Amino acid sequence: MMSKTPQANRLSDRIKAARAEAARLPVGPEKDDLLRQIERDVVALRVIQWVTSSGQLTPPSDVLPVKRHTLRRK
Repeated sequence: MMSKTPQANRLSDRIKAARAEAARLPVGPEKDDLLRQIERDVVALRVIQWVTSSGQLTPPSDVLPVKRHTLRRK
């Protein structure tokens, strides 16, 4: 089991608090902005978890799309 870094702990706490706040907000631009921030924080958290996993986790393909180029043979 991987231990979280202090930054990951802070991000995780911030995501939980923001989700609770978003649930209380009425539909509107303020809630939309908060939901976008939550999405960015989730991406950042997943990248931190991947980078600090010492190779145990595969790269999150839905977060960091990898463009695969095939070699053309002549």
